[in-house]
Amino acid sequence: MAKVLTIDDSRFVRLIIKNIITESLPGWSVVEAASNKEARDIIDVHDNIDYAIVDNNMPGGSGLELIPQLKEKIVSENIAMLTADIQPGMKVRVEALGVSLLCKPVTEELILGFLKRKPA
Repeated sequence: MAKVLTIDDSRFVRLIIKNIITESLPGWSVVEAASNKEARDIIDVHDNIDYAIVDNNMPGGSGLELIPQLKEKIVSENIAMLTADIQPGMKVRVEALGVSLLCKPVTEELILGFLKRKPA
């Protein structure tokens, strides 16, 4: 089944996302990163990541800075920016990158809506 990379400096947010996925999508797996550096290390090693859910505000760089690197390994349609910043400027920047925008708070409907909209 599919593998999802969650990138968020909040361990709590990563845990919520992981629980939603593992409880609702049997066979799917989750790989976690707490920073841009961890995420880059993971995508350098794993060639089989199907989806990425990326926080924007993290130590060591923003999700907006990381997305172009993720797009080298994951198709744009399978990448989502997860943020509490719902300002129009953020929406424009995310759209320009060609990825989805998911607005916090994290809910089962939000995460599964993104992951289930099409096969990996």
